[in-house]
Amino acid sequence: MKIKDVRAHPVRIPLTRLEDGGVAPYKTSHHFITDTSSLLIEVKTDEDITGWGEIMLALNPVTMRKILEDYIGEKLIGKDPENIRKIYKTLSFDISGQYFSAPALISGVESACWDIKGKSLGEPVSSLLGGKTRESIDISYCLGITDPELAAERAKKVLKKGYGTFKTKGGKDIDKDAKRIRRIREEVGSDLDIRIDQNQALTVAETVNFLKNVEDCNLQFIEQPIEIDSFGDLASLRNRTKTPIAINEDCYIRKNPFHALKRDSIDAAVVDYEPLGGLLKLLEFGGLAEQANLPLAHHCGLDMGIKTAAILQATSTIPNFVYAMDSTYYAHEDDVLKKKLKIDNGTFKVPEANGLGVEVDRTKIEKYLLE
Repeated sequence: MKIKDVRAHPVRIPLTRLEDGGVAPYKTSHHFITDTSSLLIEVKTDEDITGWGEIMLALNPVTMRKILEDYIGEKLIGKDPENIRKIYKTLSFDISGQYFSAPALISGVESACWDIKGKSLGEPVSSLLGGKTRESIDISYCLGITDPELAAERAKKVLKKGYGTFKTKGGKDIDKDAKRIRRIREEVGSDLDIRIDQNQALTVAETVNFLKNVEDCNLQFIEQPIEIDSFGDLASLRNRTKTPIAINEDCYIRKNPFHALKRDSIDAAVVDYEPLGGLLKLLEFGGLAEQANLPLAHHCGLDMGIKTAAILQATSTIPNFVYAMDSTYYAHEDDVLKKKLKIDNGTFKVPEANGLGVEVDRTKIEKYLLE
């Protein structure tokens, strides 16, 4: 079997607004987000098997489409999509960056090749990756920076829907962030795990002050509170608080997770297969985590159904993904799938059909296409 064509489809789908029970505008320390945008990658073979991948639309849609179709696509024509390690080697090149990089571009193609291989062999991708260790994946309900009352009210509602974990974003205003955390904990008691992501917004001193203010709230962890490459500072924080410390952006810089573990500076990692470079790279990261006894959670980039399905297929096979995966899927007004992924009692069921286990709806792609 050979690859005969590669196509890229930039799409944008609105997020449901806060007042309607959604999350938009989704506010972080550096963004206001009102929709989810992805580049869908379609890989076709000479045996009429099509595989799909999805990556974040991090640059101008025209630019990303051209890179995927005219540069990466040309390198793939005639290659065997089932030899995924060779595909990765063919495409391996370096662009610096934490969120958008060459590995991120490769991850979408790699996901499509896994989809093709699973369909060709009549197996879900989870079976090709070694087999599932769990049938469903818990979801961490993600909400951006909001006022404390709204966050507490939403946490109470999602707890009733069966979610076990609630994530809020944070920023430079540590007093407001602390009030939000305290109000959430007052509303839900000890029945809901709470985590916060600061996206590198704080200094060490600000982080210490914030964590002292919320220490009795028993956060599940605080995610990447300070800048990357700060392992000594992370170790210092870890020694000065009872709150577990997790990294995210550090995960995507070569050797940083190893150095973080070597310096004994983290308690957990929030990782995303896209900036790592694909599912094989996620398996490698999982192996490191298993050796170091490091618990993992999978990151969310407001992913649509194709990437979410790939996350479920992969993380279901990796034992150290013990924390709920971040997701905003419940707040997407639509998807590009013929049948949306089902959320039941705060969990995703791992798709059982061949490949990624989902079917793409081309009419939806046309509807949401960014020209």
